This record gives sequence, C-alpha cells and structure tokens, in this order.
Amino acid sequence: MEPTVLPIPGPLGRTVRLLSAGLCGVAVWQLARVAPSLAAGQGIWFPGLALFALPAVWVLPYVIDIGLGRSWGRRSVYVVLGGLLVLAAMGFALKGTLWTPALGIALMVWLGYTYLHLGVAFLIAAAIATPGCEMGSLQHLASRLRGREYGGVICPAFLHPLDRWEAARTHD
Repeated sequence: MEPTVLPIPGPLGRTVRLLSAGLCGVAVWQLARVAPSLAAGQGIWFPGLALFALPAVWVLPYVIDIGLGRSWGRRSVYVVLGGLLVLAAMGFALKGTLWTPALGIALMVWLGYTYLHLGVAFLIAAAIATPGCEMGSLQHLASRLRGREYGGVICPAFLHPLDRWEAARTHD
C-alpha cells in the first residue's frame, strides 16, 4: 500500500475511529476474561468466538504490513493459522484433545496482540486525525513529531470512503 494524499478525517471519521478503538478494547477485555481458561487448555467457545477470530484473520495482513512496516501479505495469515492447526493437531495426537494450554496461549497471544494493536492504532488515529487507514497512525504520529508531512495510506475497509464522503460534504 503506497502512501498518498488523503482527506483528513472530520468529526464523524474521528468518532468512528474512537468507537472502533472502544470495540477493540471490548475484544481485549473479553479475551482477558477467558484467558485463564484458555491458558489452562480448556476448550472455550464463548459466544461469538468465530466472530471474534474472523475479523482478526482478515486484518492480520494489514496489521503486519502497514502497522509493522513489513510486506508479508497473506503469508502472515498462513503462518498464524498454520501454527494454530499444528498446535491443535499435536494436542490431539498427544492428549486426545484439540484444546491444550499451548493452543490456548497461542490463541490469546495472536488475538490479544491483533486487537490491542488495532485498538491503540484507532485511538491514535482518532486523536491526531490520521488520514486513511488507522494502521498508519503510528507513522503519522512519528511524522508529526519529526515535523514531516504524512499523506496517509488508503484504508482497505470503510475509513477511506467515509473520509472522502465527509470531506466532500464539508466543501459543498
């Protein structure tokens, strides 16, 4: 994703970013709530586990590529899901169960990191009006501290269209 000049989020865009940070915070809180059971290797199927994990799978390449400045693409998903499958298969082969402490801890680390990183990025993006993708908020903050321009990175989800719409409405 190449940096480009993007519209600065207005009040609505910043509010959506702040609410998204809150949702990520709820996700981290829910994960912390079930962490002892996961770490003990107990199979936890708290409501919405799939709804909790699926967005994390979808955003993982952006967290890695944009947020960490790496160019792994979908390989990050294959590494994480492959690792979780290997741990589940090892648990089944060795203990007769998919859920083991190793799988639970790996799941906690992956989901916890993903939602914590997203939450912090959304919070910073809301605070400093990062244009485009929230994953660029750390680069935007560093640019501001260095006194440099930051154009933004196009958001693969909903933020870029929202910012464009809001900017067009304020210029009318």
